[in-house]
Amino acid sequence: MADLIMFAFLAHGNQSRTPEKAFRKMDGKTPYSAHLLWCATTILAEPTLPEELRELGFQVLLFHDLLEDTFAELPSDVSAEVVELVKGMTFKDTEDEQANLWSRGDRILLFKLYDKTHNLMDRHLLPEDKRLRNATHALRIATEVEKTYASLNITRLCRTLCADIA
Repeated sequence: MADLIMFAFLAHGNQSRTPEKAFRKMDGKTPYSAHLLWCATTILAEPTLPEELRELGFQVLLFHDLLEDTFAELPSDVSAEVVELVKGMTFKDTEDEQANLWSRGDRILLFKLYDKTHNLMDRHLLPEDKRLRNATHALRIATEVEKTYASLNITRLCRTLCADIA
């Protein structure tokens, strides 16, 4: 686990497509890897998900922005399943994601909810129209995730974060 975390940290810190991509857009100061670590470790603490899904999700979430934001390739020792799911989490842009996410399967929706929920934590730094668009999208993901996985900590957190927006 530690080796995978270090790989993700170094890839985003040293191989970002642009210097700005090494940091969170929201403030331009927080290392981007903080987002990856939050997403990846939060799914590990989801008590009602099967352990295998949490462990798979940890790896996918740790690398979910690697292909979009860095010149790095996924580590050679990750499974073909992780590679496929990371590719499933990768979109050209927000519009592509909002249009095509729904056909990528239940696990992609679940993992994407961790990504979107963490982004909501910085919602106060966004213009109102983008806050509303992000909250609406995240709530739609949460609703779909609940159809498969029932109520989870991440769905409850998402709904709480969106309560003052939508």
